[in-house]
Amino acid sequence: MTARVFALYTSHVNVGGVESVYHLIARALLDRGWQVDVLTKAGGPIYQSHIPRGARAVTIGRAGIPSLLRYLASRKPDYLMSAKLDCNVELLACKALYHGKTRAVIRYDGVLDAYYIPGPVPKVRRAVGRFLMRCLLKEAHAAIAVSDGMAAAARKAFPHQGRRLHRLYNPIDTRRILELAREPCDHPWLASGGKGGVPVILHVGRLAREKDIPTLLRAFALARRERELRLVIVGIGPEEASLKREAQRLGIAESVCFAGYVENQYAYMARAQVFAMSSVAEGLGCVLQEAMVCSASIVSTDYTFGARELLAGGRYGVLVPMSDPGALAEGMLAALDRPIDPGALQARAMEFDLESHVDELLSILGEATG
Repeated sequence: MTARVFALYTSHVNVGGVESVYHLIARALLDRGWQVDVLTKAGGPIYQSHIPRGARAVTIGRAGIPSLLRYLASRKPDYLMSAKLDCNVELLACKALYHGKTRAVIRYDGVLDAYYIPGPVPKVRRAVGRFLMRCLLKEAHAAIAVSDGMAAAARKAFPHQGRRLHRLYNPIDTRRILELAREPCDHPWLASGGKGGVPVILHVGRLAREKDIPTLLRAFALARRERELRLVIVGIGPEEASLKREAQRLGIAESVCFAGYVENQYAYMARAQVFAMSSVAEGLGCVLQEAMVCSASIVSTDYTFGARELLAGGRYGVLVPMSDPGALAEGMLAALDRPIDPGALQARAMEFDLESHVDELLSILGEATG
């Protein structure tokens, strides 16, 4: 019997939180006998290198709806799951025009009223996207929100979803993360695991506005007045040049390393003294789940949405207000002085294991999981 097809659609060309989740789900579905297509508007070399072996990479292009319609007509996947507001709108519009067997599954992964592209985001574009979602939601077979807060916001923004909306936390591959965390780390500030060296604060994430890294830099400058510290920022993105200028302005450039794209971020997480998150908006914040697997002491802003849920209100990390450098600086020092038991962090992380996630996803879709 021919294997059934599960397609995953997103817009980014680099590997961020959504893309990493998609690649995990793709690999788990492949292991269960599904054919998997990974669709993107323009997959760059880093993105392409992370697509699991056995999955079919498909470039939709910037045309969006016309190309997606051609894909649906030719491939006829059993499911097509999209992420981010723009891709969700495109998928549902295609489903309204294409009357084949494909079931549309949309994901609420991030803030619902912004697109987070470089430069100002026109209010009219946000309004049109939300209006189209309301009109097209009837085309969705299921909707997945990655946190309780995200689910509540989705219900408010797009009423009448009923039982189609489900909360399903993003998955992590705990076994693989632990394996990679044990690999050698080539960064000179982290290679010794911090033993006897200067404590290292680590941030991992796309260098974009929603991550509010300027607040992280200002907080680090304040914390560094109290003790000698170093900051490693892993990631690439449109804000890199301005962030480097801000580090220079604050007089901390020699203690801050912009490490760029790193193949194995978990080796960094396992050796840093504190993992710091300064975001103002996330759908969940997968990187916090990963840091818990690596037993990193965590400080995070209480962003919209996810940190409070993942850290259980502060039980598994320090929560601080958003956009408050002083509070984040105090949180960094508190996380250094009062680290949480590594065993408790790893036990919490196991609650988000990949196989359980895919079991629940397939169950939501009415598929057998045995």
